[in-house]
Amino acid sequence: MKLLNFLLIVLLWNTTYRCKKDELTIDCTDACNKMIGTWKGSQYSNYGGFSEQFTLKITSSDGCNFYGETSYTNSTSTFYVSGKIDEYGWIKFSETKFIENGDTIQIEGHVTPITTNMTLDWLENKRNKDKPFLLLYHQKAPHRNWMTEEKYLTLFDDTTFDPPANYFDDYKGMGTAAKEQEMQIDGHAVWGHDFKFLTNPITGKKTNFNWELKRLTDDQREKWLSAYTPKNDAFRESMPTGRELGIWKFNRYIKDYLRTIQSIDDGVGEVLDYLDKNNLSENTIVVYTSDQGFYLGEHGWFDKRFMYEESLRTPILMRYPKEIKKGTQVNQLIQNLDFAPTFLDYAGIKIPEDIQGKSFRDVVNNTSSEWRDAIYYTYYEYPSVHMVKRHYGVRTDRYKLMHFYYDIDEWEMYDLKEDPSEMMNVYDNPEYSEIKAMMHKRLVEMREKYGDSDELNQMHLERYLASKKRGAGPKK
Repeated sequence: MKLLNFLLIVLLWNTTYRCKKDELTIDCTDACNKMIGTWKGSQYSNYGGFSEQFTLKITSSDGCNFYGETSYTNSTSTFYVSGKIDEYGWIKFSETKFIENGDTIQIEGHVTPITTNMTLDWLENKRNKDKPFLLLYHQKAPHRNWMTEEKYLTLFDDTTFDPPANYFDDYKGMGTAAKEQEMQIDGHAVWGHDFKFLTNPITGKKTNFNWELKRLTDDQREKWLSAYTPKNDAFRESMPTGRELGIWKFNRYIKDYLRTIQSIDDGVGEVLDYLDKNNLSENTIVVYTSDQGFYLGEHGWFDKRFMYEESLRTPILMRYPKEIKKGTQVNQLIQNLDFAPTFLDYAGIKIPEDIQGKSFRDVVNNTSSEWRDAIYYTYYEYPSVHMVKRHYGVRTDRYKLMHFYYDIDEWEMYDLKEDPSEMMNVYDNPEYSEIKAMMHKRLVEMREKYGDSDELNQMHLERYLASKKRGAGPKK
């Protein structure tokens, strides 16, 4: 009997920290010999200013390099970290270090192929080949700010991409939340962190990208500068404005994103090839998914968070030749909360009664058409980076109802058949009055089903705002 295996492939920001010890900011460049102890400070986003408060407990150090653990004001979790204090007086956590069974290892190179190679090494040399395996192969590189590996630095340089039809959206048909977000490619993305300029082409001031390049080796930095300096110089010579500037920014964004994804595609191919060459494909369930969708210029945006379609819809591909026919498409409302019960189902393990999701095994196998007719969504990280307002809502196969709350009280509803790009809010359209009543009813049912309520929203809001008041809070 062959063993059943699982391979879960998930596509999952670089940060720096200002030094503080005993609540006082000190000269960090003089602190290398005084590292041991507890530090407090604020996480610094290269595009949003100081935000999350953190505590860093350094347990050992070697000069300006340290090892220890950190925790955040808004979290009970502890993370084991390593890094160094640089010449600018910033604590910089090392992105190329991995924690493997409690040991810290550092590998030179780009995180995407490193993660792939570690995956392949485990498959070939470290797993027990007499037992089934569950392998989680997670890639981080799709996160902002989309820094690819060196071999793809000029990929797509000879291509100009057209932005989505609603890239220059004026949000006239949408609500306040869409108008007041801070995630526009042509508006909120920054010259250094996002567009890879060492100096702001408008003001001439140095950007934070200088610091980011300091993480690279001399050879890596030279390759980056060789690839981007000519492109940035060409921009300065032409200095586009208006819509032309907006299209240039879109192309810089989308090309960097696609370059980063190319390395992930390479890695997925390598892992799938390994399964094929080692006769593991037929009895291994492969799941390719993400933690959410992502805006690639739709509504002019990058990032995620909103309940609009591009970020609500999460990709999922599955391969299990033994049960899933090639080319099968499932149009039911599958959610990530269904993953755990589905995997348990395939593994022949009883699904606990308190799991909110459902196994979609029978749906994929076309042995059952019974499934949910609506899904529930809630987002509550506001005020914070990108300033996407708090909201919750319900989606059926055709309609979507959302409530934005806290500093506004607005409802939005969309007909996804007539308006798949969600350009026109029909909540106050009398032609949809019956649909609106039905969607409100479904929303109440879904909130009761999952135990959500206005009271819980208020409780979490008060706790969140209290933690932000203790810290520096996000810069708007």
